[in-house]
Amino acid sequence: MKFVLLILFSTFSFISSFSQNPLIENKKWELEKFRDSKSRRMIFVDEYHYLEFRERRVRYSIDCNKCSSPYEFVTKDTILFEGPPMCTRKGCLEKDEFQITFDGQYKIWQKGMYLVIQKDKEVYYYK
Repeated sequence: MKFVLLILFSTFSFISSFSQNPLIENKKWELEKFRDSKSRRMIFVDEYHYLEFRERRVRYSIDCNKCSSPYEFVTKDTILFEGPPMCTRKGCLEKDEFQITFDGQYKIWQKGMYLVIQKDKEVYYYK
């Protein structure tokens, strides 16, 4: 009986180890540039966009609005944003030229000072 409980505890610890990543969590990341999926050009961002992983939720900005969604690390370099995000609906005076909506599975890694998030041909570089 003790042997079985030890195995279950070890398995649970391994599975939950992906759900937290201290290198990226509890820090506010600012979007610096992204690669557009259609033109495949690198676009440097003038507007302030942030991304923050805290308490198993990702928070980020679109225009003057803020969005939030649950997330979990599936592997050390794959993150799953669960469901469409919940966003505020303020009437923004200025609209951003692009919209970012995280939903589904993305590759995520650190490259130098950047946090890189990629889904298909879309690549975001946060600093």
